[in-house]
Amino acid sequence: MNPTFVSCGAVRRLLLVMLCGALSACGGIAYHLPEHSAERMSVPQTMRPGEQRLALSTPARLPAPGGFEMGLASEDPDVVTVVVREGGMGATESSLLARASGRTRVHYVNRFALPRDASFRIPLDTLQAVSLGSFAVTVK
Repeated sequence: MNPTFVSCGAVRRLLLVMLCGALSACGGIAYHLPEHSAERMSVPQTMRPGEQRLALSTPARLPAPGGFEMGLASEDPDVVTVVVREGGMGATESSLLARASGRTRVHYVNRFALPRDASFRIPLDTLQAVSLGSFAVTVK
């Protein structure tokens, strides 16, 4: 493999991590899960059934068609559902809600790329294609 070759996906992820980092530094995106940041998104989490944990806050935004809004999506909403609370001017808080014992992966995503209904089961290949990073969640 040519060492100068860089895939489009790798470039896209690098640019999005840089964007998220810039927004975080300006009081923008806030990562609330232990040891999670724009540069580190893969630290596993353990929760109890019924527990709800604030995971991500995003700032107010100007209305614009399309665009980028950091969010979360669960591979298995029967185990962990992402609960999004909309605030003023488009600010959001995303929490993880542990619904049943089991294990799943939660992905950091652009919310504009996926359906708004958090209970909707997104096909795994679609979720992996838009993932900016993911982490395991074990509910026990």
